[in-house]
Formats: sequence, structure tokens, C-alpha cells
Amino acid sequence: MVKAVKGVLVECDPSIKAIILKIDQHKHDYIVEDLDDQTLVIKESQLASLKQRLDKELVNAQQIPDESDTESAKSLSDGQELFPLRLGGAGRGGKRRPK
Repeated sequence: MVKAVKGVLVECDPSIKAIILKIDQHKHDYIVEDLDDQTLVIKESQLASLKQRLDKELVNAQQIPDESDTESAKSLSDGQELFPLRLGGAGRGGKRRPK
């Protein structure tokens, strides 16, 4: 029996995609389909959770900013996303748009 999964088309840099693949490799909770070097289909119900885990990974990978660099420290503490993902609507019956 075939099971349909609602997904969201996500476009990102290859380096960010590699981190997402690493996050997903143990439980396979996030990725529905790996389309190309910059595009994934992510389970819609897991998108917010994936963004949180990705932001944590990126913060951990960065160096701690100098106290003199208040703008960088402020942007990290404001809860803003470090690398926002571009989302498409292919998982909802839409077609992938050509570039």
C-alpha cells in the first residue's frame, strides 16, 4: 500500500544541505526526497523542528563573537534564523518552477 506524505520543497546551499542530510541520517524524520545538489523535499510536519535543529548546528559551528562585535552577538541572541531556507509549494500538488 502506498502512503502519501505532505512535503515542502526546500532550496538551500549545498553546504546547508549537507548539514540537513547529516541531521536526518539517523532517524530519517525529515527528508522525503533528495532531488538535486540544492533541493530537498522535507516533511511539512517536521519543517519547524528541522529549522531549529539546523540553527543549533550552525550556532555550534560558529566561533563565539567578540564582545566588541555587539551587532553579531545581538543577531544571534535575537532568535533570528541564521540561514533561512527558501520554500516552494511542490509538496502540495504544485509543480516545481523552472529557474
